[in-house]
Amino acid sequence: MSKRKALLIAHAVYGNYGTFIGTFGGTIALEKFAQMVEKIKMGSVGFGWIVEAEGFFLAHPDRSVILNLNVLQSSQRGYVGFEELGKQMIAGKTGDGLVGLSKLLCSSHLFKILQVGCLK
Repeated sequence: MSKRKALLIAHAVYGNYGTFIGTFGGTIALEKFAQMVEKIKMGSVGFGWIVEAEGFFLAHPDRSVILNLNVLQSSQRGYVGFEELGKQMIAGKTGDGLVGLSKLLCSSHLFKILQVGCLK
């Protein structure tokens, strides 16, 4: 077993009459997942990012924030708008908003929280 951080993604499977049949799932290395999200570009300055259910970044262009920065404390690193979006995401809401760095709001993002577990 590897000591690399990974995401466990699982979904319940139900039959025609709502009867639980089982669970379908898999894992992906956190590093590989972050590389895929880094390729997402929105406009000239927007970027893809993923936050897990407790608010920690799982994917972000600045790799130093991955699993080290909680979206609810992102203003301490100069981000604007992430904290409010983070509160909505953690509450399970969907929507959009403006986020930026150093008070330059640069892009709007649609979001929906990704419910994942992080293996250590």
